[in-house]
Parts: sequence; C-alpha cells; structure tokens
Amino acid sequence: MVEYSALGLKDPAPSFNYRVLVEDAAGSLYRDLAEYTEMDVLLWDLTDERLGVYDMGNDRFITKSIEMPIGEDFDFMPTGAIQHIPFGTDEHFQLWSKKLNIFSEFLDKHGFTPKTRLINPMWAYETAEGEQTPPSFNTTATHANILFSRYLEQVDEHTGIQVITPPEELCKAEASHKWGLAPFHYHAPLYQWFGQHIEESFTR
Repeated sequence: MVEYSALGLKDPAPSFNYRVLVEDAAGSLYRDLAEYTEMDVLLWDLTDERLGVYDMGNDRFITKSIEMPIGEDFDFMPTGAIQHIPFGTDEHFQLWSKKLNIFSEFLDKHGFTPKTRLINPMWAYETAEGEQTPPSFNTTATHANILFSRYLEQVDEHTGIQVITPPEELCKAEASHKWGLAPFHYHAPLYQWFGQHIEESFTR
C-alpha cells in the first residue's frame, strides 16, 4: 500500500478523480471486489494501462494516471517513486503478466471469472466523420493497437476471461465526446454494440 498523502500530489478538483487516485494508491482492488460477491458482470478495460506505472519500491506500484498533474508535466514523478515503467515495454509487460496471474487466480477463487468480460475495442483511427484521430500523450492509434495486442493475447491464452471484440468498422471516435476527442472516446453505435453483445455473452 502507498499512502496517497505521501506522494506529493495535489487533490484533483472532481471527487471522482480524487477517489481514483486514493484507491489506486491504497491498492484497494481486491478488497473492493470481494465486497461485491453478488455482482452480475465485471467489465474490464485495458485503456487505463496506457501510461504505465510508477515503481514505488518493495513490489509496490501505482498507475500513472491522467488524474495526476501530468497534463502540465508529462514527466511528473510522485514523491518516493523509483522509476516510471512505460506501457508496452518488456519490463512493463513482464510485470503486468505476473500480476495478471494473481488477478486471474483471485477471480477464479471468488467465482468472478464467468462474470468478467474484457472489452477490446481497437483504438479508433478516425472519427465517425472520417477525420484522423489525434495521438494521446504521443501515442497514435496505430502504435497503441500494436502495443495492446500482446497484453490481450496474454489474457486470452492464460485466463478464462472472455474477451469481447467489436468489428473494426464500428471503432470510430466521437469528435464531440463529452471527455474530448481521443482514439478511445467512441461514438454511440460502438457503446450500443457493447451493450447488446455483453448481454448476449451471458446467454450463449
């Protein structure tokens, strides 16, 4: 566990953003999931892995998150961090794969694996209007889709988690998305597709 107050971070304004940082620093995932034994579905999205992690020492890590002040300083390092481990590097992939085994064992133990769906939309190359999507923190859609591929293969080959992948032609960005234009902020038809196919995945 890493104490949020010791990281040298300013409290983000929206309360949701604050909770994201605090709970990630506290490593609350397994505690929180264990409280939701009656859940119907657990959705997992790898997009938030895209900035990598900070190594805090002693096998402790926190996510490099957009809730941190990286908008002003992309090279920001929280207090106490030993290094930043970028997403897509061999070091990050090996670390992530090790933690994936632990996560998968936890899901199996608590009966969550049959309820878990990993949603796998490719990063959009274009908006619904045909405009090219901009890079996100210097990562283009093309590069991101290449980087994510081996992480998805690891899930598919080494866990019982079902991966739901939409057709490429549906993966279009929404220029007027409420969170801004990005390769992973999609237009409404993709979200509607997911709603239908996630439901159908439990009836097959």
